[in-house]
Amino acid sequence: MTHSQIPAVKGVRSYVRREGRITVAQKRALQQLWACYVTDAAADMDWPVLFGRKAPLFIEIGCGYGEALAALALAQPENNYVGFEVYTPGVGALLNKLDSAQITNARVVCADAALWLPQMIADDTLAGVYVFFPDPWPKKRHHKRRLLNPAFVALLAQKIMRGGFFHMATDWQSYADATNDYFLANACFERMSEAEAAKRLAARPHTRFAERGINEGRGTTDIIFQRIT
Repeated sequence: MTHSQIPAVKGVRSYVRREGRITVAQKRALQQLWACYVTDAAADMDWPVLFGRKAPLFIEIGCGYGEALAALALAQPENNYVGFEVYTPGVGALLNKLDSAQITNARVVCADAALWLPQMIADDTLAGVYVFFPDPWPKKRHHKRRLLNPAFVALLAQKIMRGGFFHMATDWQSYADATNDYFLANACFERMSEAEAAKRLAARPHTRFAERGINEGRGTTDIIFQRIT
């Protein structure tokens, strides 16, 4: 699959396909770096084989322009990172970041995570899942389109290993409150201890989406849970 063949997904989605303007640099990255960093969506992925090593596996859903994913992978080279993203200019920007920093422990999947996570990630595999500033869908009639819901939390309970974590950051308090309730209602998770959560907060990279929330007068809320059973 190439960047021009990313499939559209029918039905209710948690995102809007915003192709928008693509820069020359992003287009060049999609053409020249796609084969180096992008992994086709496929069932039963063997991640240790893909990365050429066995290491803790972390995913970021909706990695946007890749600021957080690239920063995390660069800061923790002992881990493997996979970012799910459907926004083509964002993927191009991320590929440039990975290439310029010579990052070898990150890959990109250009597909809907809600659709492909069950097929690409084996149960009890993930050391951590990041969802930073997902589409908030603030209008009540659109809440059904939010990525985080009880069914998706149940899916994460299958894919995250015991001791692994989920970390969400959002500048929409209603979304944070709802997500917090979903995790509290799932017996597989408990809120991470304050000491451990503080470490996760300190490690969360600052991105343009966090900055936008600040500029628009909304504070950021972090939801961090750990799988316990």
